[in-house]
Parts: sequence; C-alpha cells; structure tokens
Amino acid sequence: MKKQIKKILCLVLSLLFVASSLVMGASAKTQHVSIDRNLVTHWDFEGNDSATQLSDKAPGSSVASGNKNNDTLVASTTGVTVENGVAKIDPSQSGYLWLTGDNFSSFDSRVILNSTVYTKVKLVGTSQTEWVDIIHIPGIFRLFRHTNGSLRVTFFKNSVGQNDVTFYGDDFTVALNTELYIAMTTRTITQGTAESLQCRLFVSTDGINYAYVEFNIDSASFKNTFGGGRGEASKSENGVNIGVNKTYRDTGKNTGVVLEFDDIRFYNSAFGTPQIKQISFPNAMTPIIVGCQSLTSVTAGGTQSVRLLSTLESYDYKEAGYDIEINYNGLAEPHKLREKCMTVYTGLTANDGGTIEQITAEALNGKFILPLTLEGIPCWSDKTITITATAYGIDKNGQEHTSVSVLITIKNGTVTSIAYK
Repeated sequence: MKKQIKKILCLVLSLLFVASSLVMGASAKTQHVSIDRNLVTHWDFEGNDSATQLSDKAPGSSVASGNKNNDTLVASTTGVTVENGVAKIDPSQSGYLWLTGDNFSSFDSRVILNSTVYTKVKLVGTSQTEWVDIIHIPGIFRLFRHTNGSLRVTFFKNSVGQNDVTFYGDDFTVALNTELYIAMTTRTITQGTAESLQCRLFVSTDGINYAYVEFNIDSASFKNTFGGGRGEASKSENGVNIGVNKTYRDTGKNTGVVLEFDDIRFYNSAFGTPQIKQISFPNAMTPIIVGCQSLTSVTAGGTQSVRLLSTLESYDYKEAGYDIEINYNGLAEPHKLREKCMTVYTGLTANDGGTIEQITAEALNGKFILPLTLEGIPCWSDKTITITATAYGIDKNGQEHTSVSVLITIKNGTVTSIAYK
C-alpha cells in the first residue's frame, strides 16, 4: 500500500511515495557493495564491559581487507575511562590506549600503500602545554596536534624511505573543545614512470563539510623501500599508541588536554570526500548505494535488466533518483541521463528461480530503499558495458545530496562486479 509523503495541493509538491514492497518479476541475483568491505579495524568503544568496549568491531566478512586480526585494545589502569561509546584519555594520569606490535597486524605493508585512517575525536582543555599525539604507530606514522595548534602527520623512514617526512596541515588549527572528524589517506600514484605516495589529510567539524591538504612523498625517497619492509618496525616498537606517544605515556606527561575518542577506523583503501562523509555522517540526507540486482538469465530478446538499490534515512525530498553514465568499449563520451524515482520502499522482493527473495531496508541499514531498474541492456559477447551510477536527493530547501558513485561492469549479460569508485 502506498502512502503519500506530503499532501498534493493542485501541483505535485513532493515526488516520493512509500510502499511496502516491490516484486522483480524475473529471476534476480543480488550483489551488495559497502565501504565496510575495506574495513580492517574498527574501535567504536560501545559495549557493556571493558572487553567489548575495546574490542575490534570490524566485521569478519571484510574479505577485501585480507588482514583482519581482531585487534583488541588495552587501556592503562589509570587515566582512561570509557562511557557511552566515548574513550576518555588523560595523559597527565598516564592514560593511553595501546595494542602490542605482536598483536597488531592491521596497518602493515599491505595497507600503507592504500589506506584510510579515520577518527572522531575531541581535545578537551583550557590550554595546551605540550604537543598531543592522536594516533601513533612507531615506524609507520604519527598523527598529532602541534604546540601551535596545527594538525600534522609524520611518516617515519621505516615506511617511506631514508628520512622521516612531516606533512604539515598548518591550515587546520585544531581548536580545543571542538569535535573533529579527521581522516588521513595514502595511496600510490604514478607520475610519468615513477611512483609516489599521495598523502591527504581531511578535517571537518561537522562530519559533512571537509577540507583537505595534500602532500606527495617523492618517488626517490619512497622507492628506497617500495614493496617491502613497511610496518615491520611496529612489531618491535610497541604497536599502536592512541592518545599519547610512548615516550610520554608511562611518565604522566601533562599535555594540557584530555582526548575523547568516539570512533577509530582503519581501511585498506584510499577514500575521497564522499566516502569519508559517508563514514562520518551516515544518517544525513545523502543516499547510499548499497547494491544491485540483475537477471540470472537473459531475456528472450537477448537483454539484461539491472535494478539499483540505495538506502535513505528520510523521504522528505522534493526529488530523488540517479545520475547514470553508460559506456562500452571505451566510448569517448558515455551516454548520460538523470532518472527520477517516484517511490521509496520499506522492502523489496525478487523471484529468484521460483524462490521469492525478500530484502528489507532495515537489513540494508536504512529506513527506505530507493530502487531504479535499467532495462534492455544488450548482452553483447564482444563488448564490456560499464554503468556509473550516483544516487541523488534534493531536500525541501533545494540542496542536492549525492551518494558515492558505483561502477557496475557487465560482460556478456552478466554483472561481474559492483564497486565504489
């Protein structure tokens, strides 16, 4: 049964409707896409006991990670309290969170080449007497607030070459008592015939609007140890330190602040602003593409159908839908179109070889599903078809919110992959 979102007065003021279910008549195969597939380690500090609060919450199904290791933190006996999903660390009381190098495997040579380190943190205090380490992995990197208030990153020579490299984010003044969303990304890039490590530092105070600075570690330095050796130093130099450098953590050095960590995540993929925004503010008006459904067999006319699936947290939009780009065999200009969707659903069903498959918005971690079916896709045996899809929603104030784009690859009528771009 459909329910209209807003009253219609003469003209249509709202284009979205809610319905309970939608049936896809032919057999269907569902493929899911999720940023969490690249999640290696996740500490959210939720739970009813210390072991649960400090445990690694990254799902075991993060198959793309390849190095999921159940990285459970250890808290110092003093100076650390965890309450309501927030870990409070007081360095003046010798407070720190720690994971030994022998147990910490999530940020090693497989990850430094393509990574995102994300944290939500607040530095609470009236003045700062020392620099403040936020996350420090000896031999790999150190994310810290300088005494002048700027946010900085040092990559150590064990991970990038013969010399330490400090990445200055001096444009980012980290004010005390302000909630911060911070992400640090690294990825290898090719410049001519040489490879470099591209480093970006993202900062936001609301989880929605991000700014970043960029720094490339030159190929000559980076190539000295390229492809091996990264991260091994961390196994002999006390793993990961959260909240304070090892030099200070056992001496009760007063940094002048208490650190409040709400969330810490390591990914083995270098994300951009849309992905980081999706991590930090998943309940915003932005749609999230979560997968697609395709026919398990082609139609009699030799075509394929693909149904895109996105989740929404609200249906209070003026308009919602998808921007689509279709390409095959490297066309100079892809075919582009914008498709509006009139209805959102709390659940979808599909006939999979006679078995009805039920997908609910709740199971996809959303409140509503925004579907779009693309029909008549040719099943060429000699051409690869790619579909780039971006979900959008225009709120009642006219602001447009767009999802992270996905790339769907179709070969000979079969959807072979779906992944975030």
